[in-house]
Amino acid sequence: MGRKKQGPYQKKSGGTYYCRLVVPTPLREAAGRTQLTRSLKTDDYNTALKRFGGVLQELERDLQRQLADPSFRQKVALNSGSALTPDGSDLTASEKAAAVLGVRFVDEKNIRHRQVLDAITGQKPLPVTWDEALALWIKERNKANARNLAEGSIKQAQKSVEEVRPFGSPSDLNKH
Repeated sequence: MGRKKQGPYQKKSGGTYYCRLVVPTPLREAAGRTQLTRSLKTDDYNTALKRFGGVLQELERDLQRQLADPSFRQKVALNSGSALTPDGSDLTASEKAAAVLGVRFVDEKNIRHRQVLDAITGQKPLPVTWDEALALWIKERNKANARNLAEGSIKQAQKSVEEVRPFGSPSDLNKH
């Protein structure tokens, strides 16, 4: 069986060259993708070869960043279990929430603090934020399409989110 050729490739004959990084099988669940692809912005093979190495390194850094940086939601999920202080005593829910939020004390009047505290105690799930909803939309669109979303499409979606943000969180909205 032959080995996959590493190098620039075209999606259609005569078109733009792309760089592809295949995500290793054990990391696909955490990355949420099977491959990362980026345009080399040329249809000339020799120019694509020159750009390939730098773009491949960028894709590898992007993959490492995705795997290394736990999201806020993951931090809350990790802290909803039992956590011990250095002296062996169990942390209270408000101490865990303060650690996740990066503050000294949880302010009960702050809605975000209250939501994190409720999620850690298991009373309510953490509601989706607009930034998470936008990131999820981008991720799902990139999975479904052969090409990643264009920067202009992402900027337009961000603009639309900013217009709707004052009316509440995504979980507050309904169809009516």
